[in-house]
Amino acid sequence: MHRLDMVVADGPMPPGMDVKGYSHRLGECGTTFFAAPALAASLQGEFPRLLDRAPLLIPGEDSAVRAPCCAGCARRTSTRRLGGRVSTTARSWKAFGQAGAGAFAVPSCDRRREVAAQYGVVAVGATDAVRERSS
Repeated sequence: MHRLDMVVADGPMPPGMDVKGYSHRLGECGTTFFAAPALAASLQGEFPRLLDRAPLLIPGEDSAVRAPCCAGCARRTSTRRLGGRVSTTARSWKAFGQAGAGAFAVPSCDRRREVAAQYGVVAVGATDAVRERSS
């Protein structure tokens, strides 16, 4: 033990782990949704309603933001098109969005300008209803 002193994660330590550790919330922020320019141009209406018929890339089951993201979408519409479920790295997540597979969420505290510039995507809206937490 004692080879690893700290882990920053998007949720608390799971119960039942055979490790002596403590979870402390470091911060939280809202969520910004991005899409490839062609997909963004096809979206109709104002945010968040413009996501109603857009394909949406949702976080994998291991993501702490999946439940609030899916709950928010369920409240909005019953016609949601699932563009994909991504359980890989954030880089892969953004790459799928860059390719036009669907709109995707990024923590608003991320460097939004850098995400847009690096992946060639545009922000289509932001919300505080879906919160990203770091523990």
